[in-house]
Amino acid sequence: MEEKHKEYLNYNFSDNEEFRRYIDGIEPPPPLSKIERYKKKFYRLKVDKDFDVDYEPQSVPQPQQAPRAEQGLSLIHISEPTRQAEISYAVFCLKKKKKKK
Repeated sequence: MEEKHKEYLNYNFSDNEEFRRYIDGIEPPPPLSKIERYKKKFYRLKVDKDFDVDYEPQSVPQPQQAPRAEQGLSLIHISEPTRQAEISYAVFCLKKKKKKK
């Protein structure tokens, strides 16, 4: 199962016109949080009929990072990607925190 998941992760969705039409045909458009689920369904439908859309690999521990406050940055805004144009993007705005005296 792990190997099939690796193949899924290596699949090029961004250059796949058929996938783009598949996602654009969903009404109402799915929120960003659901796109991964639709990718898995498309992959099973068009690439590997035995792919398990419910499979989640065991998580790998991530390296410890300093809390955001210690980095001196705070997140002030996130805009969701748009799918209306050929190119889709999201914007993350960070504000540098003032040092306390």
